[in-house]
Amino acid sequence: MMGGLFDTTTVPEAYERYLVGPVFRPWADVLLDYAEVGAGDGVLDVASGTGVVARTAAARVGDTGRVLATDVSAGMLAVASAAEARVDTMVTSADDLVDAGGGFDVAVCQQGFQFLSDPVAAARAMRGALHVDGRVAVAVWMTGPVLEPFDLYGQAL
Repeated sequence: MMGGLFDTTTVPEAYERYLVGPVFRPWADVLLDYAEVGAGDGVLDVASGTGVVARTAAARVGDTGRVLATDVSAGMLAVASAAEARVDTMVTSADDLVDAGGGFDVAVCQQGFQFLSDPVAAARAMRGALHVDGRVAVAVWMTGPVLEPFDLYGQAL
């Protein structure tokens, strides 16, 4: 689903200002460590939002690597492409990554997978964008105990 709330300029800016620094930036390092992202890697960041994982990955892969941030929201990706990092962006759904090309070493998704309309198709699309020996790393909120304030965010969305 394209458009809606996340295409307004205020939501991407607020997301970047209030959530990225305290929540998503520290966990970007954890996700990229887990995925063993390093110099020269090709990284596909799915449901990238404002691109915090993509920007962090770009610093790790250096000039010999590449990073592509994908999201359904052009407004969110505009923040990612405005940053000083070497990140390419593409507006696309997570289950339709054909135009992203192939040959990535790593596909990552931080806190977006649980919001996808078809997570199985997205997982297949992520796998299809990788080299044969590529890696996928996905971070999602845990289920079970109440995780405040994020359960409230999920209910509101």
